[in-house]
Amino acid sequence: MKTNMYNNTDPTPSPSPTWEGSGYRLVRRVLPSLQRAEGSGYRLLFYGIICALMLLTACMGSSHRSEIEQRKAALRHKQDSTLLASQQELALVDSALEATKVEYERLKAEVEQHKEALQATAEELTALTMLRMKRDSLQVQWDVLGAKIKYIRKKMEES
Repeated sequence: MKTNMYNNTDPTPSPSPTWEGSGYRLVRRVLPSLQRAEGSGYRLLFYGIICALMLLTACMGSSHRSEIEQRKAALRHKQDSTLLASQQELALVDSALEATKVEYERLKAEVEQHKEALQATAEELTALTMLRMKRDSLQVQWDVLGAKIKYIRKKMEES
């Protein structure tokens, strides 16, 4: 396949994934033409293109750095907002758990007295069981939220 300055067909495979952007492909297309060209004018043009590509690459690098910094700031914001929401939810779950524990202990003592007197009804036992299930469910939520807050704080310290 013939290649010249006006018909830039490149029979070579695409660049490796480490080389990004159209600058590398442009150099790959123009390089064979410039190597065959006679005179220093084309060589000067070639070196100018190389310098321009190097500057372009350097400028793009700072853009990538600013994107990384933006992502880090967004992550920090996400962690802060998630931590705050989890702490607020934990406060609600904690107050509900404490109220449920008090209610469960009260109902448990009442049902125990009725059991001793052989007067416990199925409704009382069912209510006690349902309250115990609610207490256990709230305890699991409380444990999970506590672990979530601990994990978020750990990740915030690492970054």
